[in-house]
Amino acid sequence: MDESLPTHPQLAEIILRRRQEIAAGWAESIQRVLGERFSQSWLDTIPANTLHGVQSMAALLSGGDAKPLREFVTGIGAYRMRHSFEPWQVMEGMLSCKGLVTGWVRSEPGVDPEAALAMSDVLDRMFHWMAALLVRSLASGMTSSLRVQNEQAARLLEIAHNTPEAQIAGAVLDQLAIDIAAAASVDHVNFYLVDEDSRTLIPKLGVNGPVMSAAVKQTFASTPLDIQEDAFFSRVMELKEPLVCYDVAAEPAFVHPALRAMGFKSILAVPLAVRRQVLVLVVIGSLHEHRNYSREQADLVWNIAGIAALAIENARLYRVSSLLLGESEGLQRVASALLQELELDEVLETVCREMLQLTRATGSAIYFLEDDVLRLGFYNGGRPPLEWLPVEHSLAGKALLQGQPVVINRPADHPDFFRPDAAPGNLLVVPLIANGKGIGALLLANKPGDFTSSDTRFTSTFADQAAIAIENARLHQQVHQLAVLEERERLAREIHDNLAQSLSTLKLLSSNVSELLRQGQVEQAWSFLADMTRTASEAHADAREAIFNLRQSASLQGEFLPVLQSYLARYKSTYNIEPHLEVQPGLNPALPPRAGIQVTRIIQEALTNVRKHSGASAVRVRLEQIGESYRFSVEDNGSGFDVDRVLELGGGGVGLHVMRERAQGMGGEVEIISEPGAGTCIVVMIASNLRR
Repeated sequence: MDESLPTHPQLAEIILRRRQEIAAGWAESIQRVLGERFSQSWLDTIPANTLHGVQSMAALLSGGDAKPLREFVTGIGAYRMRHSFEPWQVMEGMLSCKGLVTGWVRSEPGVDPEAALAMSDVLDRMFHWMAALLVRSLASGMTSSLRVQNEQAARLLEIAHNTPEAQIAGAVLDQLAIDIAAAASVDHVNFYLVDEDSRTLIPKLGVNGPVMSAAVKQTFASTPLDIQEDAFFSRVMELKEPLVCYDVAAEPAFVHPALRAMGFKSILAVPLAVRRQVLVLVVIGSLHEHRNYSREQADLVWNIAGIAALAIENARLYRVSSLLLGESEGLQRVASALLQELELDEVLETVCREMLQLTRATGSAIYFLEDDVLRLGFYNGGRPPLEWLPVEHSLAGKALLQGQPVVINRPADHPDFFRPDAAPGNLLVVPLIANGKGIGALLLANKPGDFTSSDTRFTSTFADQAAIAIENARLHQQVHQLAVLEERERLAREIHDNLAQSLSTLKLLSSNVSELLRQGQVEQAWSFLADMTRTASEAHADAREAIFNLRQSASLQGEFLPVLQSYLARYKSTYNIEPHLEVQPGLNPALPPRAGIQVTRIIQEALTNVRKHSGASAVRVRLEQIGESYRFSVEDNGSGFDVDRVLELGGGGVGLHVMRERAQGMGGEVEIISEPGAGTCIVVMIASNLRR
């Protein structure tokens, strides 16, 4: 039973009685949200799924059994990844049920407005919980996608580094086909190599499932395409971004006969490009059903393909000269380092620092395109550059608009862009392009001597790698923001629940006081008034602590230990109970931000229980590492309790349940050690190697 979720048997009975109508209306709403770009076979499964969801809601409301509804909502997140839904479609589709249920409740005979309003409040709380659970599921999927992308990119770079030069392109494409098939859950990944001299697409087989015959594969492998005669691939080459053909049979003039002969129902084509030059086209085909690839899936494939394109381009550079070979190896090392950085500031610092070392320039800066101007994101070396630059009348804007590097070795020849008193000795500007879209510019200044064509070439390649790393860091920031939103939502719910309980108690006590005074029982009334004072004081303390925790959410993104020390100091000054902190010598737990939030909240909840229930005069917080795990414990000398009996009776309150839920969300566990009269110890164990 989930103690924090609402129950309402009457509402559950209405939902069960109307489940067929609610499920049918919900299915129609979902189909409107999804539109027409999904297979009919899948759309036919929606009514059964919505009926299951409605019944799961009723199970929660009737008896508090949250397991079926939790599994249903988590399953929605999994469906989203497999069937290419956009996140907004998933959320809108799920929440469309709320209005349907509310409508049936209001039209239910015998339900007065006050009861309908109470049921509406219960529905709000239930769908609020469902939305929070879905956000966590989507965030988990995003984190997993980023982890897979980084692992696959690192593997491609390793292949390029360890493979003989003449074999790099083939080895990278072979591994790329395997990685894309796994990442996009497809069976068919093939390639067309772009021959720039003859404008011909040369086919290369990748990964194909057993359904495709050897004869069909041979037909594909032996049929080069003329770019000018293929509208589909010409469009991909022109846009330099992924393109989906949802129904191959419906667009015969758009898709080449060689692809239709392979039996594809839907095609996703992704260009492998370096410096706006397409080297290879990735062809992802679906034989079993029509498939509408989401933007997230296309971007995932695109980012992996971008690393492969860089590796292939590096192979071309290897063949130019031994000098370029050395430069390319340096770029690969930098790219590998960038892929390990997930914080945006760290990525920007790495880019600026490494570019100074590679080019011997003395100043570097990164500008981002924001609101039609270029704003400074980071700089290294030299005097501080301007905080912003116009797009239309700056060299950085020119490079970004043209998608090409700009080199100025003689600033005096360009009076429109430089003031004589502020001109650098020379300047190299390279656009930052990710997923075919300009996101900013990288500036290098004041290199001894001139910037050369070699500088331009490998700096452009580096900029492509850096742009991908920057985009990854931005996505990682979004995951952090989701974690903060989730935490604030949880705290808001805890504030609501605690205050609601306290206010209900105060209301009951005040009613008793009024009745006792009316009957002349003054002494008993004074006793109830004392209870009211204690309850109000506890509510006030809970509210103050909750507000402090909300304000502290931003600081929880910092290092774990200083944040914990700050909280313990405040706890001592507020409640006159000194929590003694013991840290294993030399230990400074390197927790990812999300894990740091959860562990801090568990410790705070344990200390809240100490002040409210234990009657303790001393409490000890201990941090230690045992093998591959961190151990955090909160131990007091209070009254203690019979753990087995409390848990057997379903007690422990919301606090113990929330602590366990937080630990389980990190793959950890909580142990409660207590005996009557012997104090209580809360122990949290989590892995010490949690990913950031």
